[in-house]
Amino acid sequence: MTRAAWLWIAGIVVVLGLIALQVTLRLQAVAGAADRVVLWHAYIGSEADALMKLVAEYNADPELNGGVKVEVLSVAFGNFPDKLTNALPRGQGPDVFIYAHDRLEDWLAKGLLAPVDFWVRPEDVGDFAPERALTAFVRENRLYGLPLTAKNLALYVRRLPDGTDVADRKRVV
Repeated sequence: MTRAAWLWIAGIVVVLGLIALQVTLRLQAVAGAADRVVLWHAYIGSEADALMKLVAEYNADPELNGGVKVEVLSVAFGNFPDKLTNALPRGQGPDVFIYAHDRLEDWLAKGLLAPVDFWVRPEDVGDFAPERALTAFVRENRLYGLPLTAKNLALYVRRLPDGTDVADRKRVV
């Protein structure tokens, strides 16, 4: 056999080995997925503490979690979108994550998100008020997320609780 033939065979063996390694790593990445849910967030301070407390309570109650525990990973806010965009196509991202919906269109266009309406009961949809908070996550009649908070950009109050007119005060505390 010629040297070129041996190199060609060695190249094929290397490629097949890399494919086998890729398959093995992917299988290991999803192993145990039936008994855990991976959650990524970018909370810090009291928000992170509150989330961790809720997750600990959920994980501690087998009646509530049905044997499925939540694993939490904190990701720096500045890196969050890029980390998701890079991890999800490789099967290395979270099962669920907490982030603003401003990148929803981009992530949908890249095929990175799956609809969640399968897991949301119709009777639970009414709990979200105003309804626009929920419809912000709907594309092509499919639900791709749930609102965690609703924030006002501005809040106008004409009178303070003590009856003082806001216009009469130089500084509102």
